[in-house]
Amino acid sequence: MIRKKYISICHLSSFFLNNKKYWYSKYINFFHPIKFHPAHTKFYESIYSNQNRNESFLKKLFNYIKNSIVEIFLFQNYYIKKKKIQNCIVSNIISDEIKYNISDDLYFRGFNDKLTKSLFVYRNITAKTSQHIKKKIIQKNTIVLNKKSFFLLELYYILFVIYILVEIKIDYFKEKNKKKKNFLKEASKLINVGSAIANLRFYYKILTLVEKYKPKNIFITFEGNAWEKILLIKLRKKFKNINISGYQFAALNYDHGILQIGLKKNYYPNQILTVGKINSELLKNSKIDKSIPIKVIGTDKYNKPLSLKKFDKVCLILPGENKYEVYKFYELALKLAKKNKEFEFIFRLHPQRDATYYFKKKIDHPFNLKISNNSFNRDLKKSFFAIYGGSTAIINCLSKGLWPIYYDCNKNNVDVIFKLKLKNKSIKNVNEFKNLIKNKSFFKYNYYKVKKFYNDYYSPLQKIF
Repeated sequence: MIRKKYISICHLSSFFLNNKKYWYSKYINFFHPIKFHPAHTKFYESIYSNQNRNESFLKKLFNYIKNSIVEIFLFQNYYIKKKKIQNCIVSNIISDEIKYNISDDLYFRGFNDKLTKSLFVYRNITAKTSQHIKKKIIQKNTIVLNKKSFFLLELYYILFVIYILVEIKIDYFKEKNKKKKNFLKEASKLINVGSAIANLRFYYKILTLVEKYKPKNIFITFEGNAWEKILLIKLRKKFKNINISGYQFAALNYDHGILQIGLKKNYYPNQILTVGKINSELLKNSKIDKSIPIKVIGTDKYNKPLSLKKFDKVCLILPGENKYEVYKFYELALKLAKKNKEFEFIFRLHPQRDATYYFKKKIDHPFNLKISNNSFNRDLKKSFFAIYGGSTAIINCLSKGLWPIYYDCNKNNVDVIFKLKLKNKSIKNVNEFKNLIKNKSFFKYNYYKVKKFYNDYYSPLQKIF
C-alpha cells in the first residue's frame, strides 16, 4: 500500500470515530489503523481492490470456540489482599515464561517503585490459559484477566456484536460517498466486527475492577488500539474524577496512527507519558489534541550506552512479530549465511511467538545460522551487528555497543530509528551487507552518533507525579 492511501485511511478513521452516528466504530479494530507497515496495512488493501478476506472468519470462529471451552464456565477472580488501591496499572503478558515479576514488566517496568498502593492487572495475550499464567506470578496482589468471560456474558457480547453488525450494514447500504462506502463495506465483514467481542470483554473486566477498588489513577499503554479508546471514553464518563495516563513507549515514525488520526479530546488520556525527547517531539507535532499534556518520564529500560564493541563476525537478526517480516528476514539470513561462512548469524524471533508459529515443518539451515533460544542479553553480548526492520528491540542493541543495520525490504519505510541519520546503516541485499562490513574504521569513528541518538530516544525513569 502506498503512503497516500494509508493517509486516506487515517482520515476516514478520524471521520468515523469523531461522528456520533458511527458510535460502533470505537469497538471495532478496523476503525483504528495502527501504523504504516505491511503487517497492518494488509487489512485495508481490499478497500482498493477486489481482495476477499471472509475465508479467514471461519478459522477465527473455530479458534474462538476452541479457546472458549477452558474458561467460559469460570468466574473471573478479582480478589487481592490489598484493599486500598491508589493506582491501577494495566499491562500485557505476551509470552510464556518460567516466572513473572512486575519488576521485569515489558511495558511498565519500574512503575511499581515510583508509585505506592499499586495494583497490576494483566491482559493474557499468550497461547496459555490465564490460570496457567497466574501460577507463575511472584506478587500476590496481581490480577490476570481471563481470556474469556462467563458464558452468559459471552452470549451478551455476541448479541451486542450482532446488533453492531446490523447497524454498520445499514450505514454501508445508505452511504453515497465511494471511499466511505468501501471503508464501511470492509469494516462490516464478520472478521472485523467480531473484534468488538474481545474489546467489550476487556472493558467490562476493567470496569468491574475500578468499581471494586476505586483507584484514583489508571495507567494504560498508548498505541492507538480500540480497547484503549473504549476505556478512555467509558471510564472517564462513568468516573468523573478518575485520572487516566497513557504510556507511549514504542518507536514512532511519522505515519503512526496515533500521529495521523485527529480525534476529539475524549479519545485521549488525561496525560500522555513517553520515554524520551524524540517521541515527545513527534507527539507534540502530530494531530493529537494540543490541550493534552505530553510529559517525558523516561523508562526503566534505559541503560547508559556503552562504547562500540570490539569487532566480531557475529550478526543478530531481529525481525518484527508479523509473518511477512519474519519470512523476508529469514530469506535474507539464509543468503547471508551461505555467502558469509566466516560469520555467525543469530536469528531471534519476537518473544510473543515461537518457531512453530512461522515454520510448520522442521527447517534445515546452514551451520552458521541459528534460531536463538537464548536470553536476549546473551545474544546482545555475543553480537557486533544487529539487522532490524520494524522491531523496537533494536533500541536495546544501541545501548550495548552494537552497530544497527536496517534491512530495507518493504515498499514502506518501517525503520523504527529513522531519526538516526547515519551512513552504512541500511542494506537491500546480501551484496550491500558485504560492502558495509568492510568499513571498520567508519563504525569506530561514528558510533558517537548512535550513543547520542539513544540518549535522545530513552531517558531514565523519573518521578511520575
